[in-house]
Amino acid sequence: MNGVYYTIYNNIRDRDAGVKPVSRPNIPTAEQEYDEIKVPGRDGNLYRKKGTLKDIPIEITYNFLSDDPEDWAEDFRSIKRRFLKESTGILMFSDDPGYYYKVKKIDIGTNERLAKRIGKFQVTFTCEGYMYLIEGAETRNLSDTLYNAFEECKPVYEIAGDGVCTLTVNGTEVTANIGGKLVIDTGLKLCYTALKETANRRLTGYYEDLYLKEGENTFSVSPGFTVKIKPNWRCR
Repeated sequence: MNGVYYTIYNNIRDRDAGVKPVSRPNIPTAEQEYDEIKVPGRDGNLYRKKGTLKDIPIEITYNFLSDDPEDWAEDFRSIKRRFLKESTGILMFSDDPGYYYKVKKIDIGTNERLAKRIGKFQVTFTCEGYMYLIEGAETRNLSDTLYNAFEECKPVYEIAGDGVCTLTVNGTEVTANIGGKLVIDTGLKLCYTALKETANRRLTGYYEDLYLKEGENTFSVSPGFTVKIKPNWRCR
């Protein structure tokens, strides 16, 4: 790495989008979400964790340089199209290369004209509260055990075979009618076939029972089926 700081959004480096970050952004820590419980006669409230995090805003200020002052407005329109073409995706930073953020929406602020050919504007990326490990996005064969060194995560399972499969995760069973191949996305709470057809009714059980807890996780699967897993390692 040559020391030049840059951002990557949906596999496009900022300079390839015609912009450059003014400085490294401040990244907030996600807040826990709580149920607030008022008990009559008791001082203050009780708080119960929901087990979810609030979204976080990551604000990045970019600037750009036009070749000609008359191109300044059109250049900014082109930049906006590149950012807004896909308003969800993956955001990465060159100084934290092993991690990424899942972007849920993008807002672009006012374009400030610093000089005839120079513009500056802010992009707010609203992201999930967790940061994800790139290595956790790799699909691998499921073994009898898998150690999670991070926080509870929501994996994706790919099961191949025919008939009803029993998948046991940490002692809890779910069953699924496979029919060739079935993908179980515990984060989206969605099942689909190899043809991307929704197949939620094929699963009997709870998606939450398939989450990966912190520490060692154990698995077993019915004979005649093969299972792959994308763990989606994550942390704060």
